[in-house]
Amino acid sequence: MKGDMGQENRQALDINLDSVASYSCEPGLMSIAAHLLKDGCTDMGSFVVSPACLYIAIETLTRGAKGETLNELESVLGGAEARRDACSLLFAKDPEQTASDYRLAIATSLWVNKFTSPLRRNFGRTIADLHGKAAEVDFESSEAKALMSSWLSKNTSGKFTSAPEMDADTVFAIISALYFKDSWVDPLDDEDVEVVFRAPEPQSDVAMMGGFGSYGHLLSTRETTAVSWPMRSGAVAVFARSNNGATLDDFVQSGAAWDAILRCHMRMGTTRPKGGIELFVPQFELRSDDRDLGGMLRSLGIEKTFSPGADFGNITEADAMVSRVVQNAVLKLDPNGAEGAAYTIFVVPAGCAPEPMPEPVRVVFDRPFAFAIFSHSGAPLFVGVYRGA
Repeated sequence: MKGDMGQENRQALDINLDSVASYSCEPGLMSIAAHLLKDGCTDMGSFVVSPACLYIAIETLTRGAKGETLNELESVLGGAEARRDACSLLFAKDPEQTASDYRLAIATSLWVNKFTSPLRRNFGRTIADLHGKAAEVDFESSEAKALMSSWLSKNTSGKFTSAPEMDADTVFAIISALYFKDSWVDPLDDEDVEVVFRAPEPQSDVAMMGGFGSYGHLLSTRETTAVSWPMRSGAVAVFARSNNGATLDDFVQSGAAWDAILRCHMRMGTTRPKGGIELFVPQFELRSDDRDLGGMLRSLGIEKTFSPGADFGNITEADAMVSRVVQNAVLKLDPNGAEGAAYTIFVVPAGCAPEPMPEPVRVVFDRPFAFAIFSHSGAPLFVGVYRGA
């Protein structure tokens, strides 16, 4: 196993990277990930959300927009080069050597009301490179519900099997979907782990797992500790915690959590301890249902899209505006690896050395922390926080 799987992709990202801070703030995929992490850490619970899945839905909507609506959406996605780079990350060619159970699938779909808003003739081709599908349907029919549900189930490997209900006032809906599964390079065992997770309220039912690894990277400062734990495809999980007494909310809201995650992922200021890393983290399964992302998008400056006069003339001639943006996500981390799925919906109604090896660095995530899962190409598939069961 090579410890630098995915290094070429990370090096490509480094070319125009002056600093992690500027990289996070520039419009585009990483900025969306940073804002989603902050936005989610407001309800005092654990959560998971998919930046990649949201990005593809916004990209689909952007390709259907015109005028001021298009300008606003592009200001969030970045210019043409930034959008190409993001799509290259999300739809990067699968690595040649992976575990047999590895899979990463990302797709998008557009469903248009065939009675009120006929689909522009060439829009299906416009989203073909996003693994896109475009179809005209009768939203009030059971057939439309069945078609959307079948597409959703197929593209989330059965993790989500029922598409949301639509009504006759729906002009069009965009549904993007993501499924990811991979196994650890260095296994994490759940037997004989005596570490106890220290939640704000003691919880003895949090199952921990631990193991030794030689391929992970460690970021260790007075302010933060972050560890990357690689998977067989070159994907990587990154866990980050504060060391200076800051609460998890302060750690995330200040931007320090995402800064640490990204620095660790990009191997900026990190080390690979000669003695390896002994990592302890909880195993968990998080599910976030019907998370409203409209407010977060408005905070980024997207207003026209949600207002009368929004222009989606590249999709249909009908007047339309986005009424809601919702995401559902699930992520499981256990001794075998990681498995997760998500879908986002935009609803649019009318109107080795010879000397002895040193001891491994022991890193224990036994209190609330932030995390992220990056694909083998470096795309942020999931971000979230874990506070306990």
